[in-house]
Amino acid sequence: NMSEPVKLLISGSVGGRLDDVYKRCLRAQKKSGAKFAMLFCVGDFFGAESGPGVEVIKRYISGATKAPLTTYVVSPLPEWANALVPDPSGCEIGPNLIYLGRRGLFSGQTGLKVAYLAGTSRGEESRRFRDSELAWLAGQASDAEFPGVDLLLTCAWPAGTLTGCEDWLPMDECQAVESASKPFAHPAIARLAARLRPRYHVVACGDGSDSGLDFERLPYRNHRVGSERERHSTRFHSLAGVSSGRRCLYALQLTPLAKIDRVELLKQTPSGAGVTDCPYKDDGKDVSTVEAGPRSFFFAEASGKPGHAGQKRRSEGGGGGGEAKRRQQQAACWFCLGNPEVQRQLVVSVAKSTYLALARGPLVPQHVIALPIGHHKCLSDCPAEVLSEFSRYKRCLAQLYAASELAPVYIERNFKCFHAQLHCIPVPVASLPGLKAAFLDVADKHEPRLSLRELHPGADLADLVPPGAPYFCADLPTGERLFCPIRRDQFDTFPLSFGRDVLASHHVYDCPTRVDWRDCLQSEAEETAAAEEFKKSFAPFDFSLNCDE
Repeated sequence: NMSEPVKLLISGSVGGRLDDVYKRCLRAQKKSGAKFAMLFCVGDFFGAESGPGVEVIKRYISGATKAPLTTYVVSPLPEWANALVPDPSGCEIGPNLIYLGRRGLFSGQTGLKVAYLAGTSRGEESRRFRDSELAWLAGQASDAEFPGVDLLLTCAWPAGTLTGCEDWLPMDECQAVESASKPFAHPAIARLAARLRPRYHVVACGDGSDSGLDFERLPYRNHRVGSERERHSTRFHSLAGVSSGRRCLYALQLTPLAKIDRVELLKQTPSGAGVTDCPYKDDGKDVSTVEAGPRSFFFAEASGKPGHAGQKRRSEGGGGGGEAKRRQQQAACWFCLGNPEVQRQLVVSVAKSTYLALARGPLVPQHVIALPIGHHKCLSDCPAEVLSEFSRYKRCLAQLYAASELAPVYIERNFKCFHAQLHCIPVPVASLPGLKAAFLDVADKHEPRLSLRELHPGADLADLVPPGAPYFCADLPTGERLFCPIRRDQFDTFPLSFGRDVLASHHVYDCPTRVDWRDCLQSEAEETAAAEEFKKSFAPFDFSLNCDE
């Protein structure tokens, strides 16, 4: 339930000391009596290449020791640690252990919005954040009405954090914190915090220094008093490294921002002497009002490409933008239902936002594809109403197939594909016990080997895959979910028919001659007859036929 408070933990730099972190987590859980939903490890997670923590991390990656709660890692990836992380853009690296990648906006099943930036402001090149990463994150808040995020997690301090603290922090302490934080601070992080308006900004230094900087600032406002609408405040916390002996673990209980009534949210916001103005300034102005120059990271995000802040987005109107661009995409896409070139004889069911069509050159007679009516490139790009209808179609198809002792395998390949497609292929119930092994066997035998792995049941694909990143995903009837990121060096070798390869193999259907859909093409008359037959058998289960359901 997204409206329920989410209990979570955040740790500072782990430096390979995972055993120590989890002991602290379990103690915190026992002391509070609360069951925490997740742990975020922020800062330097991996430690030194020659340090004892490497073997500890490998234990958790292999599954020899299992993480006691779902753990999300926000950490720079030193070059030596690439061998431990199959996909640097984000992946599950071990049971209950997920590396989130260099930057992103995480929103899992809890509904919390968590923005994160894994790079630091100094150290080896592989650890540093990039302008493009800052641009992407800032682009998520391009709307003036952007409500903010629940959490911002960074591995570098925002410059100027202590501005406005002079009245409540003793001068010597203020100078000590200023001196200790200066090597890790950067004005770009300050600009990012001002733009994203987090309720909590938690920092742990990610440059490998295992900082002992434990600091909590008074909350600051995200609006100008008297001239802007009142907004929630931001609480800033810096966590020390696990080995520092200082506070390195922070517990939070948060109701997702999207689920809180604005009046209730403002009630929770401190005011008066307990809150300061926003500390982040640029030439005496609030950063959020400064017109960004060409080298700033506040770019217009058209097609994922950064541009000058003053440059008008194509999607905001003018030639080739907005609705015109959407119509142009649909007109050029074979799968957009508004395109007259769609093979309409294959369409077997149409709902409000999605539709079902028989696959051309099907592997088996009841092989269908679920597609969004509008133009969306992949499932992780689809809006909630599309995903909701996909779920309803899945339930209906499962009922249809069950009558013939079949069960559906759902396959998506977001690679060399311009419209989201979810292939639904029924397999005999008798094949289910060996189905996961069949996928893994075919992946292992492919040259080069495919890094197919099982996702944790609670993992959200949208949180693991950066926007636009290619991937393969298969949902099995057993509840298991298999995922394979498609790296740039695999673009020429990844098998486009991989899922079909598995189901056509001796493990399931043993029909190698039907691997290529082009070898299974039917005449238009045969397709029309097959569609009519499918419609009749599917009608008792098809939710789209009952508008009042």
